[in-house]
Amino acid sequence: MKADKNNSAISNSEIRKVELRKHGLGAEINMITNEKKHKWYVRGIPRKKNAKIEDYEKILKLVFPDKLSVSK
Repeated sequence: MKADKNNSAISNSEIRKVELRKHGLGAEINMITNEKKHKWYVRGIPRKKNAKIEDYEKILKLVFPDKLSVSK
């Protein structure tokens, strides 16, 4: 983690909400904590051809079952 200043860690207890939204050919993921809103854009899933929003939702639901909000 320390090798790159852009690396960071957020504990699950700090996360209040995770938002998933369709964005072009990929998705936008917003992770909201008490301190900050973190934003990522993703496009594609390894070994998954033509990933859809439902594919991202399935993965995120495993990790954040009670914090995930999806906008399709």
